[in-house]
Amino acid sequence: MEFKQLLKQKSNSLIENKYLTSNSLIEGVLIENKDIIEEQWIKRHAKFCYTHGVPAYMELVHKARKYGKNPKQLLAFLINKEMDKL
Repeated sequence: MEFKQLLKQKSNSLIENKYLTSNSLIEGVLIENKDIIEEQWIKRHAKFCYTHGVPAYMELVHKARKYGKNPKQLLAFLINKEMDKL
């Protein structure tokens, strides 16, 4: 299944209902960076965008692209590291 279709299919369940942030902003960020996101971690990335903010997420994406030999792996590591701090 194509990444964009997967997002549209799950747009209402990307983040839990208790979050008030618009899914469309988060979907846009995820679609923009689909080349660096593993499909099975879409919800984790969406949750990070909500809890830490889109600018913080984009900073991690930038670091992963700039410094990572494997950007997907580095981004996942950075997100997990930040999420564990909560």
